[in-house]
Amino acid sequence: ERPATPLVAAQLIDSETYYAVGSEVFDVGSGEAVWRAPDDQAVSLIVADTAVVDDGSALHLYSLPDGRQLTAEEVPAPDEDSATLFDGQRLLITKADELTAVSTTDGTTWTLPLQGGKVVPVSGGFLLTSESETRYYAGDGG
Repeated sequence: ERPATPLVAAQLIDSETYYAVGSEVFDVGSGEAVWRAPDDQAVSLIVADTAVVDDGSALHLYSLPDGRQLTAEEVPAPDEDSATLFDGQRLLITKADELTAVSTTDGTTWTLPLQGGKVVPVSGGFLLTSESETRYYAGDGG
């Protein structure tokens, strides 16, 4: 039997219309529950209009207004050596020398090698820096 979902509020980044406690997402204005995450998984992060559920092995992104799942492919969950950032358009997860970027609007996912680099969110995208170069990635992933 699975233990009950702890009643912990999700971290909020760039969101003023929704909040989550445990697996339930609430509308700030009315205080009413809008939807519940599948399998009573706790919502750990709210980024803009996206709820993020970390099931321990993968991240799942859901639309805040209606609970529709945005991610079609599996996004590896961060571990203790990972960093999770938000650049205003994407959730950026560093893990095992890879950067996975997930659009918070449609769930589009792409991966880049990190090769000892560092990710820095900047206006309109992010920088991927290393000892030998700094590369800018715009909001379209290019």
